Parts: sequence; structure tokens; C-alpha cells
Amino acid sequence: MKIEAGKYYRTRDGRKVGPMIDRNPKPWDRTKWRDVGGRCWHENGEHFKEMKKPNLDLIAEWIEPMDLIAITTPFGLLDDATREALMAHGGPYQYAAPENNWEWFDVFDKPLWRSQNIYRVKTQPPKPREWWMRLDERGRCCGTDPADGDPPSNWLPARTIRVREVQPE
Repeated sequence: MKIEAGKYYRTRDGRKVGPMIDRNPKPWDRTKWRDVGGRCWHENGEHFKEMKKPNLDLIAEWIEPMDLIAITTPFGLLDDATREALMAHGGPYQYAAPENNWEWFDVFDKPLWRSQNIYRVKTQPPKPREWWMRLDERGRCCGTDPADGDPPSNWLPARTIRVREVQPE
């Protein structure tokens, strides 16, 4: 693997590091490359061994994983990084298969990870917003407060309502 300035790389433990900066080493320098965080590597991608972190050795150029919710490619044709990220996510998942006319179905157990099927992470519905509303004597709103705890102590309980947003189906 040839390391190049400005590119990102994947470490042995799966981290993204970079962009790489050529240190323009002097003959007495032991490392050629560093990232913006100051970590250093030898020209062959080995992490600077005096730090004793072989899990930071560079093993490949970084490839951005695909958006796991928007996958439309069969599992067997995905790149390794996307396949690994999808399996490591934990779900919930949906799948589409050629025998089901590519209609999406929820996966209720572990996916089978068949190469011809398309798998994606199921989108989660947005969390409804909640807040407290205070009413005046005529029943009109005269104050609101986020519902992240109890209503303000100076509000009368008889005129305080907890409101929860209704989400469309």
C-alpha cells in the first residue's frame, strides 16, 4: 500500500485516520507520515512502534461506507466495509428479495444475509416532541416549557397540561 498526502486510511481496528500529512522527514527522523491528530506512521503504514499500538497500523485506504438506510444493492455486491457496517449495526432491518418482487419486509429475527437479497437498516420514526403548557383563567395558553422533567414549580397543577405531538402514520 502506498500512503499519499491528503488521503484517509483504515487502521487494523477499523478507525478512520487522516488526512495524512507528509512530515518531509530528515534522515534522522523515524516516521514519514502523520495525521492531523499528531499520530505518526512509518512509510509502510506501521504505527510508530514506540507508542506500542499495532491496532493503529494502516491496512487500507478509507472507503466511506454507504448510508445503511438507503441501500439498494444486493448484499453480495456490497463492498466489504458496507457489509461489515450493516451486519454490525444490530438492526432493526428490512429486506427485499427477488422472489417477493423486491417488496420490502421487516426482519423480525437475525437476517440470513443471502447474497441475492437487499438488506437495509429500518428507519426509525421520529420521536414525538413533548412540552408543558400553562393555561390562564380563560383556558388560553399563556406559557410553555420543555417536558424534560416536571413542570415549573410556580405553575398551578390544575392549569398545567403535558402535550405530546402526534406523528403521522
